[in-house]
Amino acid sequence: MAHSTLSALTKSPTCSGRSHLGNSPIDLATGCPQSLVSGKAFRFSLPVIACLTLALTLALASVAAAAAAAPVKDDFFRTDELGPGVTLCGKEYYIPTVFGPTGMNGWILNDTLVVREVENGSPADGIAMPNDIILAVNGQALGESPLKTLGLAIEASERTGRMDLSVMRAGRKESLAIPIRKLGAFGADWPYECSKSRAILMDACKYLAGIQNPDGTFDGRIYVGFGLDGLAWLASQDPNYWENARRLAYSYRKSFDPDAYGTVNWGYAYMGVFLAEYYLQTGDRSVLPLCRQIAQVLARNQQSSGTWGHGPYPGEGYVQGGSLNNCGLVCWMALELIKETGTPISEPALARATKFFSRFIDHGTTPYGDHRPEFIGGNGKNAMAGVALSLLGDQAGSEYFARVLTDTYRTRNTGHTGGYMGFIWGNVQGAQNPHYPDYRRMLDYWTWLMNVSRRWDGGFLLPESIIDAIYTYRGPILSTGGMAQVYAMPARALRIHGAPKGIFAARDLPDDLAKGVALFHARKFDELRKTVKPTGDLARELLAIAGRAESDIELTLDKIDAALADGNPALARQMALDLDTCTGGQDPRMQFVIQRTRVAESSPLDMAGKLHERYKYLTYTHPPARQAFEKLAADPNAGVYQRLARRELATPPTASQWIFYGELLYEDYSPIWKMDDRAQAAIARVASIRGGNWTKTVSSDALYEAGVLADRLAKDWTALAAPY
Repeated sequence: MAHSTLSALTKSPTCSGRSHLGNSPIDLATGCPQSLVSGKAFRFSLPVIACLTLALTLALASVAAAAAAAPVKDDFFRTDELGPGVTLCGKEYYIPTVFGPTGMNGWILNDTLVVREVENGSPADGIAMPNDIILAVNGQALGESPLKTLGLAIEASERTGRMDLSVMRAGRKESLAIPIRKLGAFGADWPYECSKSRAILMDACKYLAGIQNPDGTFDGRIYVGFGLDGLAWLASQDPNYWENARRLAYSYRKSFDPDAYGTVNWGYAYMGVFLAEYYLQTGDRSVLPLCRQIAQVLARNQQSSGTWGHGPYPGEGYVQGGSLNNCGLVCWMALELIKETGTPISEPALARATKFFSRFIDHGTTPYGDHRPEFIGGNGKNAMAGVALSLLGDQAGSEYFARVLTDTYRTRNTGHTGGYMGFIWGNVQGAQNPHYPDYRRMLDYWTWLMNVSRRWDGGFLLPESIIDAIYTYRGPILSTGGMAQVYAMPARALRIHGAPKGIFAARDLPDDLAKGVALFHARKFDELRKTVKPTGDLARELLAIAGRAESDIELTLDKIDAALADGNPALARQMALDLDTCTGGQDPRMQFVIQRTRVAESSPLDMAGKLHERYKYLTYTHPPARQAFEKLAADPNAGVYQRLARRELATPPTASQWIFYGELLYEDYSPIWKMDDRAQAAIARVASIRGGNWTKTVSSDALYEAGVLADRLAKDWTALAAPY
């Protein structure tokens, strides 16, 4: 039987020759007028405009006549030759589908997987090639569910350290052997008593630490992802990642805006959960004022019914005015956890939320908003309700929702905007089902998806075809922390994972423990160990946290030394300042350490850091950015920025990772793009990314309407279908 697949990716320039406005030559490397790339503004006299208007009218008439005479042709891809299984997200976007820990990603097409790119340094680098058509893995044809077949095969390959692929390359069938890291097999009861699960969790933590910015943030504005990433570090109980969690927690103080509008309740909720869990696990009281601010704004933004919407209520339209329980449930959860920290909250707000969500117990599923329940999987809402009820001590209510969740395990990938929340929270709450085989069945059913979503570098990227593009185009920052939660369940380190209330949530402690907590905050760990004996759960927990806190201090000091040696003073300084804050200024070493991290104004490292921050991600549409990065790449005194510049310059303009930066660039530069050359270049970069999300279309439209682009869509590649 002949198959139809994507056999080539060929450049199709957005436009050539000259722009339809301004007579400005088009830069074929960027798809934008050279006047935009060079930063020159458009200026026309009235006679020129009149001539252009006449020419444009005649040209449009000619185009219309030609269009009437010729059949309509879609030059993005030939829809008549693409099967129903293809994942292209419409004409505008390419969303990468990860092919597990191989380093390949691409498309699903019928009963094949088509390689779009192979990442540098990955297991498949130098072995697989773009446009390879994967037909079989480990001797088994991919069949009707190619991703599922691959996901199941990953399990066997991680036992042997090898994955055998049968591919079609340029019309010829070939066999490839991909070396896969040996992680062994999952235990029969994974993630429990399973060393592989622990290794996957630690890989995810390491990946997140590697992409964290010096100021503690990630490249994006997705605080749902930020909160989940921080929770992964905390769930690992590894003091090596306390510093990363602390830097993330402190960074939110700078961006938190209690008066923000839009879809802000999501960020308040997820960061509220993370900050509360951070305090309960580390005892770092410096985050409590921020917890209180979050609790106040959540109470203010609550709807009268007891749930929440995307943002402040009431407001105009669906986004601001509608009840949205997927967000509201985490707002409720955040209030509960912030209360456990001892921070004052609005008790009426908590009571309203508890009354609203508790009414759905024994009535099917938690609905989308304030209406009757829908009898579907719930898209994570049943799981969130169960977690929140467990925090309140309502075990019966929590178990009810766990049963609903595990009984609808096949539909976890369904729901409004896709199944991301269902997977993230379902993996956590399903463990509350007292009939454990139901939870086991659910995990085993979806093991293939967790395997195929796991990247070679430890990150996760859920496939758009299963989860929905809205959760995929934002990249591993959004997926990794959430997917890592299931592998952390055995430790029960977090309250949302079923941990009992701990030492920093306890009230009316006996004298020895109360004194021990005071000694902890004073950082007198030796005296604490003499005062507190390991005779009870809370005492043992306090001693364990004190041990991790001691390790955290020494590990952070080592990290500061390493950052300075790496020529990264911005990271070293942020870590030093944050550690000093965390220890309450009580460590006499910190002032000397902070002094060491100071960089003189206008020093080579200071200038290199400023250049990198000003021009990153713009090297393909802004000549000054490319010149600056080429200078950094050649400068031996640029420290870490030399390596970062070389990395960006070596990243092809067509690499899918650019998709993940589109939203960040758009949010940073769109308000000023008409007034600033660098901002114009940023919007041009978003418009010219090979694939992306809604920001690509919006950017293309804006440039088109301003006369900068001659085509509303910056289509710079074409996917062709051909039989093999």
